[in-house]
Amino acid sequence: IKNWLASKGFAVLAVDEIKEFLSALVGTSEQLLVVEDGGYIVPLFHREFPQLAGIVVGAVEQTTRGIMNAEQLIREPGIGGLKFPLLSVATAKVKGEFESPYIAKAVIRNLQTLLPTLALGGKKVAVLGCGTVGKEVSMWFRSNGSEVEVYDPTPLNQLWAQQQGFRVAA
Repeated sequence: IKNWLASKGFAVLAVDEIKEFLSALVGTSEQLLVVEDGGYIVPLFHREFPQLAGIVVGAVEQTTRGIMNAEQLIREPGIGGLKFPLLSVATAKVKGEFESPYIAKAVIRNLQTLLPTLALGGKKVAVLGCGTVGKEVSMWFRSNGSEVEVYDPTPLNQLWAQQQGFRVAA
């Protein structure tokens, strides 16, 4: 993806190169659209480069962590709210429905790679976080014979777990 973006003329930077890139933009009127994955850039604009907020036409955040970071930023004294629009793809229904099974499969595949000799039948498994990915992981473990207990602080997710027959940790 990095190579494809670069071939199309996009600047693709490592996290440790971003501050230098933003510093070079001070004084420019070039407009930016931020496509964020993890909630790093939006807070950086607000905390360290507020003079650039005016050239940002908006930001797209793809992760729940990024949205949580933006919500924290909004409450932060001295920031005064977001300086540009932020579109949350992280909370989009289509992302939750279509991406979560693939993420859950990657989690499971990595567990199988890390623990290749682990037999799951009868094993007790705790799933911490029963959001869209946690639900998929919980169902997979149960379908493979594990005794699954879930923890989630959200009442709606606790209710889902109870309705699915999972034990819910307090």
